[in-house]
Amino acid sequence: MRELSNIENDPNALMALSAEIVDFATHARYLLIPSTEHLTDAVILLRRLVLISHKVLPIKSYFNLLRDLQRIAMTSAVLASEKTQHMPDATPEQAEKKRAAYEQYDAQFRASLAAHPAGQIEGEKIAAMVRHQLCTEDVFCAACAFLQLEVSRRGSIYYIRGESPEFLETKKNRDPIPMDNEVTLKTLASNLARPDAVLGAVEKTQIAYGFNLLAKLYQLFVKMPLVIQWIKEGEHLAKPRRMVDVRAHFNLTLRDYDTIMVMARQMGLSVIKSRKSGSSNKYTLNQKVEERVLAEAERRGYTPNRVLNVLLSDFFMLIDARHRAEAIKKAKQDTKAEKPASKASTKKGARHGEAGRKRRT
Repeated sequence: MRELSNIENDPNALMALSAEIVDFATHARYLLIPSTEHLTDAVILLRRLVLISHKVLPIKSYFNLLRDLQRIAMTSAVLASEKTQHMPDATPEQAEKKRAAYEQYDAQFRASLAAHPAGQIEGEKIAAMVRHQLCTEDVFCAACAFLQLEVSRRGSIYYIRGESPEFLETKKNRDPIPMDNEVTLKTLASNLARPDAVLGAVEKTQIAYGFNLLAKLYQLFVKMPLVIQWIKEGEHLAKPRRMVDVRAHFNLTLRDYDTIMVMARQMGLSVIKSRKSGSSNKYTLNQKVEERVLAEAERRGYTPNRVLNVLLSDFFMLIDARHRAEAIKKAKQDTKAEKPASKASTKKGARHGEAGRKRRT
C-alpha cells in the first residue's frame, strides 16, 4: 500500500495528498470521478479501513461499509444543521453554544442512523439527496488504485488484503489483478455495481461477514482515543484504573479491550507496562535478535515479551509441520518398499503348447 504520512492530524500532509490526488485524477481516462474531493474522502476512509483489517476480505465489504459511513456522516450533518440553524451566533458565547449543540445533535443522529436503515429517520428526501453524494464504484476503484492496494480474485469474488500488523493469511491461491490498468479497474467497477440481491449465497455470506468484521473494528478504532484518554485521566488517582475498570466503563469484552490496546500502541498513544511478575528463568538474546524482536513488537503494537512468544510459537509450528511432512514421506517410502513386486506376465503363446490367437486368413 502507498505510504502516507499522518494525513488526519497534519494539514500540510493533507494538502500534499490532495495535490497528488488531483494529479492522479487528471490522468484517469475511463473512470468517472465527479470531483477530487470525493476521491480524497474515499481515499482517507478506505485507507483507514485497510489499516485496521487483519484478514483478506471481499472488496464489496469495504465498498458497502465505506458508503454506509459516508451516509451516516452526511445525513447527521444535515439533520444537526437543521436543528441548530435558527440558533443565534452573533456573539462568541452564542457561537460556542451553537457549536456545542451541533456536536451534541450530530453525535445523537450518528448513533441513531447507524442502528436504522437509510430513509427511516431522515426521510426519503434527505436520503435521496445524500445518496447522490456517496462514493461511486468508479471513485472506489480509483481510490484502490491510488492507494496501490493488493486486490486479487478467487473464483468470481474480488478481495482486498488487510494491512494490519496482526494480518492473518487466509484465502490462499488468489490471482492478483493489475491496479494500474484502467480497463481492469472499469471491469472491477462494473462487478461492484451488481446488487447484493443477485449474488450467490456464498458470496453474500462472505460479504456480510466482512462487513460486520470491518464495522466492529472501525467501531473499536473510533472508541480507542476515548479509552486511552480515560485511562490517562485516572493515572493521578490513588488507585489507577485497571483493565477491569476500563472494560466495565466502556462495556468491552476481553478481546475488544486487547484490540483497542494494540491499536493504541501501534499509533503511539499508549505504552502498556506489564505488572505480571516475570518467570524465574531468565534468557539473554544477542543484540541482532533483540533488535529484530523490538522492531517486530513496535510494528505489531505488542510488548516485547508477547511478540517473542508469538514468534517462537510460529517457529515451533513450522518445525512441527516439517516433522509431519518428513514422517509422511518416510511412511510412503516404507509402504513402497514392502509392496511386493508386480508379477510378470505369464501368458504363453502357441510355441509353448497353448492355443495362440488364431491367424486371420
